[in-house]
Formats: sequence, structure tokens, C-alpha cells
Amino acid sequence: MRTRLKDLYYGNINPNEKTFEPKSEFSISCSRMAGAENKLRERINEEEKKLLSEILDASAQMTGIELTNMFVDGFRLGARLVIEVFCDDDKSFDGI
Repeated sequence: MRTRLKDLYYGNINPNEKTFEPKSEFSISCSRMAGAENKLRERINEEEKKLLSEILDASAQMTGIELTNMFVDGFRLGARLVIEVFCDDDKSFDGI
């Protein structure tokens, strides 16, 4: 436990840097998206490419915000579960 706290303090815990398996469903989806983006970029003019880049940048930013919020919510839920486990005064199992 002490090591994890030190790792957290020194910035060595980075859940957002998690990698994925090359043949995973996520990897396959990323490849499909990149292929479709490349095909589209070949067909559109420079002004449309700028617009596409703006859309993709905004989408990536929104995804980052969403992932951050999901991480925080998940962490809070985990902490609440731990608190409930250690602080629950439910006496329903006293007779066992």
C-alpha cells in the first residue's frame, strides 16, 4: 500500500496511458476508423479537410472529458464501496 501511495505522489500511476492488445476489438475498431478517415481525406478538398480535422479534434476532446469524468465517478464509487465494507454496522450476520 505504501508503495502505491508513493507512486501516486510521484506521478507514476497513469491509468490514461494504458495500452491495448494489437488484435483486440478496440484495436480493430481503431484501424477501421483510421482507414475510413484516410479514404475520406483522399476524396475531399483542403477546406473540407480542415473541417474534418476540427470535428475529429472536438470529438477527441469530448472523449477525453468523458473518460476523465468516468474515471472520477468510478474512483468515487470504489471508495464508497470500501467505506461501506469497513463501516457498515449491519448486524444481520451476527448469528452466523
